[in-house]
Amino acid sequence: MLTPLVIAGAIFVILGTALAAKRPVSVEGFFQGSQSRGQAPGLWTLVLSQVTTWIFARSLLNSAILGYYYGVAGSLAYTAYYLSFLTGGVFVARLRQGAHHSVQDWLRENFGAVGSVTYNVIIALRLLSEVFANLLVVGLIFAVLMPDFDNIKTMSIVLVAVSTLIYSAWGGLQASLKTDVIQMVLFAIVFAIAFLYMVFLPSFQWSAILTSGGVAGAHNGWILLLVAFLQVPSYPLHDPVMMDRGFLSDDETSRRSFFHAFWIASLFIFAFGLLGIYAAEAGAKIENDLLGTWTGGMRPCLMRLLCLEQHQCF
Repeated sequence: MLTPLVIAGAIFVILGTALAAKRPVSVEGFFQGSQSRGQAPGLWTLVLSQVTTWIFARSLLNSAILGYYYGVAGSLAYTAYYLSFLTGGVFVARLRQGAHHSVQDWLRENFGAVGSVTYNVIIALRLLSEVFANLLVVGLIFAVLMPDFDNIKTMSIVLVAVSTLIYSAWGGLQASLKTDVIQMVLFAIVFAIAFLYMVFLPSFQWSAILTSGGVAGAHNGWILLLVAFLQVPSYPLHDPVMMDRGFLSDDETSRRSFFHAFWIASLFIFAFGLLGIYAAEAGAKIENDLLGTWTGGMRPCLMRLLCLEQHQCF
């Protein structure tokens, strides 16, 4: 499955990222994402960065998996989490009204050093969990792409982890914002091709997709939807990436960025879930897991595009 298309796509992303991730010229650029002339990030830079950091890697795969097992209910359940952009925007607006520059500022003012230190410990654990979960997705994808290579899962995880560490130390937040935009644009193009390819397949039927219960039935999907609604009111407060990007620009730009990130991310996540639903409808009898079905039951062209999309997640 490691085709020239996938290899070329991966090389293109790596080179584009390296060119964009030049060392920032100031401390503000490294920690606050300021551009070369000191101006704050613009609206669509913030929007695309927020969307990128929330939908890539594990989130895309989770959406497809939930669609595969629980049908449209599973896709809706995972999409519901993206209402967090709206509640996160409200939290940021309230914090900024109080002249606070972060959640830690508010906690320090109201609970002293203990409050901010405790929060930072929790956030550190949360970030470690996110890093390991996303690296695991990297290993799973490479295991599917290169099944004949021994230890490819471990090697790919180590390689991506080390390269990400170097990239983060080199460019800071300024480089991260730039590469987020590049990767989001590339992802949108590749995803549009893959999605349209799927829609125009003779075996694709909207009525079957939108009423599908996946391979395991829709019941648990609806339960997960209720769970998502329970978590959305507080979820952004323990997502430092989402909250940090709310303090990089002016109030109006920040408010609009959360709204646009909500509908764009929700659209992509739900649409990616439809790919999982289609896999269940088209090849559920081949293997009882999503990646196995994609590999063995879907058209080779569509599978290659999906693999190329996953490279955007790295």
